[in-house]
Amino acid sequence: MNSDDDIINEGNIWLNRIRNARNYESTYRTQSYIAYKLYNKNYEDYDNFIVSEKFKDNLELGFGRQFAKNNRSNIFYANIETLLSLVLPDVPSVKIELKNKYNYNQKPNTTQQFYDLAINVLQDTAQYFVKNSLKKTSFKKFKLDHFITGRGVLWVDYSVLDEKGTQSIDIDYVHWLNFAMDPKLEWNDVRWVARRRFVSKSQLKMLYPSVNFEDFNFTSNPYMT
Repeated sequence: MNSDDDIINEGNIWLNRIRNARNYESTYRTQSYIAYKLYNKNYEDYDNFIVSEKFKDNLELGFGRQFAKNNRSNIFYANIETLLSLVLPDVPSVKIELKNKYNYNQKPNTTQQFYDLAINVLQDTAQYFVKNSLKKTSFKKFKLDHFITGRGVLWVDYSVLDEKGTQSIDIDYVHWLNFAMDPKLEWNDVRWVARRRFVSKSQLKMLYPSVNFEDFNFTSNPYMT
């Protein structure tokens, strides 16, 4: 069993990895923020976004020209809204098939009939799960992030709820600021991905019952770049 020091050291290692990954993407994150502001000048994260005051001043000047009173149209906003309605207008459907299909011209035997039944059950179950786990509002946010920042993230969250082994699987939308990944040029080379999740002190104690969190700082800015 890992000691408190081992857990803290491992945590520090991962914090450094995530911090380095976010620093590597600092330009991308700033540009993504600008793109969201161009999409909607009232972007709710604007006032809390961690950037320099000089950058904010220049940004204000730019948006002052972009959204002048005589400029009554926002082509970028219109284009994004059109894409949202045309691309994936609804939650995707699930299709499951056998890797090695049998010849349907022949009369199916018992094994083949069993496979068909199992596939239909899996497909219906997966479709029900996707439809009920992924809310339409979360799906729209995912598509917005995809079109505006180039990266939309949906996270499949698996957890065991109790000692009986009751399992829960949810599909969560992850805000573009709350996602980090191993900074590699090719996806096949990426070793890890991470999401930021805010938990309370009681939740953290449940996850790590042996660790003393009395001197732990629980304040955090959710809008850090």
